[in-house]
Amino acid sequence: MREHKFRAWDEDRKEMTTEGGFIQVWGNGDYFVYHEDELEWENNDHIIMQYTGLKDKNGKEYADCDVMQWIQKDYTSLRLERVLWHDGGWWIADAITSEPMMPLTAKEAKLRTIIGNIYENKELLNE
Repeated sequence: MREHKFRAWDEDRKEMTTEGGFIQVWGNGDYFVYHEDELEWENNDHIIMQYTGLKDKNGKEYADCDVMQWIQKDYTSLRLERVLWHDGGWWIADAITSEPMMPLTAKEAKLRTIIGNIYENKELLNE
């Protein structure tokens, strides 16, 4: 059984809580986020993202809303994609449109590199 891990984007602070904080999520969707300077018990202004259990080609863990790049073997094209929960599973989606393209499998995950996420790295999504 895999460990379920989460991170939270704080819309007010414009920061991600991961290892530096603590996130507890319950099955009913309630959660609390602990920042070093305060404890927040409400669902206000946080976006909770779950890690997928998969890793990119550099060993970095994928989480919902991560942006990744895929380079074709002959280096003729580069595509920006994102991780998306869709239809009961993790999918690779177009980074700009969020259109699901294919399931995110362990094999596909290892072919890509995480370069940021849609909240901390909005510049990656500029067309």
